Amino acid sequence: MEKRERMFRGPMDVILFVLMNIIVLGVFLQFLLRYLLQIPFSGADEIVTQSFVFMVFVGAVGALRSGQIINIDILQRVLRTPFKEYLEIGINVITWFFFLAIVIYGTKFAFANVDQASFSYRVPKVYYYIVLPICAVFMGVTVTQNIITIIKSLKHRGESGGKA
Repeated sequence: MEKRERMFRGPMDVILFVLMNIIVLGVFLQFLLRYLLQIPFSGADEIVTQSFVFMVFVGAVGALRSGQIINIDILQRVLRTPFKEYLEIGINVITWFFFLAIVIYGTKFAFANVDQASFSYRVPKVYYYIVLPICAVFMGVTVTQNIITIIKSLKHRGESGGKA
């Protein structure tokens, strides 16, 4: 699993790095052109906004994969080990259905607005909206992997008599 995680993490880090540089460069160009040279550049707003949106969703996938998502874990702290793991499975299943709903309704929304185009570059908005269901698919895969890992640990503990 470690090798797969590194294969996933590398390209995602590159995507986040590129998006962050696009945002920094876009804001800098916007400042330079609009406020110092008095040349309006309306396209920079659009590029920065969409890059930020993409960066947030790709970053959310990375945070979920590395376990850095903020969660309320008071029940997990109170419960003992087997109950804690069953609760974690339940939470992951609910989360998986939430991501499934995002995939279904996000895709419907994206393709319902296929005739809309961005203001500056006339790019179809479907390309902007589709990032949410795509990232939700990756998040759903991550949650599925979490569920499988928990079930395997429960099986292993059951086979070894609870002393794993």
